[in-house]
Amino acid sequence: ESPINIPDNQALTFKQKKALLLFYEEELSYREVAEVMGLDNAKQARKLIYRALNSARKKYTENGENWLFPSNDLLGLVTFLLILI
Repeated sequence: ESPINIPDNQALTFKQKKALLLFYEEELSYREVAEVMGLDNAKQARKLIYRALNSARKKYTENGENWLFPSNDLLGLVTFLLILI
């Protein structure tokens, strides 16, 4: 799967974006995300979502200082990412 680029050349894979959509927008559980995406278990879905959020969080922080989202504003970050999808 080729990555889908979002601003500033930050890329989340299609798989990461799909997992974020299913988990946050469709409000599926980790188990349900795993089933829909053909993953072996809920732990893989959780890891995929965590890595996607971690990558995005790193991109939108600079030198440890958040310039777009406070580090505890997970909802703001997820909302922003979902808008870009």
